Amino acid sequence: MDVSGFFKTLFPVVNFFLLLIFFFRNKISTSVKFVIFLLFSYFNFSGNFEFVFREIYQVVIIGFVVYCFLFEFNIDLKFPRYVMFLFFLAILLSYCYNDCFFNLNSNIALLNYIFVSLTVYGIISIAIKDKNALFYINNYLKELLFVNSLVVIGLFFYHGVGYRVTYTYSNSNYLACFLGFSMIYSNYVKPNSTKDHLTIFLTLFAVFCTGSRSVLLICVPFIVMLYFKKNIIAFMLLAVIMVLIATYFFDTLIEMARLKDMDDDVSILQRYEIRDVVFNIFKERPLLGIGYGRFIDSYKSYLSVNVDYIDNLDEIVTHNDYYRVLSELGLLGFLIFIFILIKSFIYIIRQKFNYFVFFSFSMAVSYSYTHNNLNSYLFWLMIFVPYIIIKRDEFS
Repeated sequence: MDVSGFFKTLFPVVNFFLLLIFFFRNKISTSVKFVIFLLFSYFNFSGNFEFVFREIYQVVIIGFVVYCFLFEFNIDLKFPRYVMFLFFLAILLSYCYNDCFFNLNSNIALLNYIFVSLTVYGIISIAIKDKNALFYINNYLKELLFVNSLVVIGLFFYHGVGYRVTYTYSNSNYLACFLGFSMIYSNYVKPNSTKDHLTIFLTLFAVFCTGSRSVLLICVPFIVMLYFKKNIIAFMLLAVIMVLIATYFFDTLIEMARLKDMDDDVSILQRYEIRDVVFNIFKERPLLGIGYGRFIDSYKSYLSVNVDYIDNLDEIVTHNDYYRVLSELGLLGFLIFIFILIKSFIYIIRQKFNYFVFFSFSMAVSYSYTHNNLNSYLFWLMIFVPYIIIKRDEFS
């Protein structure tokens, strides 16, 4: 077993014991414990193919959904209920129209969406009803980030500049997304200790170690805004320090963030060709697309004439949620998806532009430009954070 595999196997166990200690030290309701355990599982198991961690994660999701059916689905949450059901109808229409009944990828994608939507609805219900939910989730994420950011940084220095740390995930971008969202969310309560401030910058450096540009695009402005609003003098001092560090380590930071030689980046060149495939699909099937989950096994039928980077691949995804929705669900699904984003942004405006809520939402929107997230409850949770904050006040 290599170093990466060793840490993928070891640290879920270490994090589990840290979770037990956290539960022991805090008097937390069963519902909030379940949400925290869900976040723990997402970080340690969802993208971890060592041992049977993926299977454990699936069991946790099923268990959470069953628990919510029994105890939590007793609150009327109109916005998430209606829009996720509308999106489900778009999926179902496309599924039936394209005769996807015997397509494995479509069936898996459909099942994933059902469980994801129920999971998100359960988390939203608990976050709104339990007045201490956000406080305890906030504290747990800070503990998780502090320890694991140190490990991520250690792995990066062990392998050297240019290595993209995956840690407990199979893909470094998914690690970055969790770190970035958790850093933003955990500072909903402003940092008030030296450890809190240290955790912020350890997490930012850990995101650098993943090389995820779309997450860095949100994390860096968030930290600037966080300290600018807190203390203008502290912000100026921080700005001077960051400029000095960035100047001294400029080449290294550029390489870590994968901003060097972007014109020759194969992943970017592949995305140009994927875009052409998406538009070809849209021209042929504009209303309902080719069926949810079908891009991965159908894209070769829509290749353009001049293709250099994706024609010899067995399978590929859109690496973009907007492209995925447009190609798989057509104009109907795309309009519903955009409506969900616009409605969530309206909730941000209603909160007089709360910067924490804004950056949380922006993380989802930005990350969706370069990755597929529709089968991740974390993505939908980021979308619904503005709604959660408003409804918590109304429910109280």
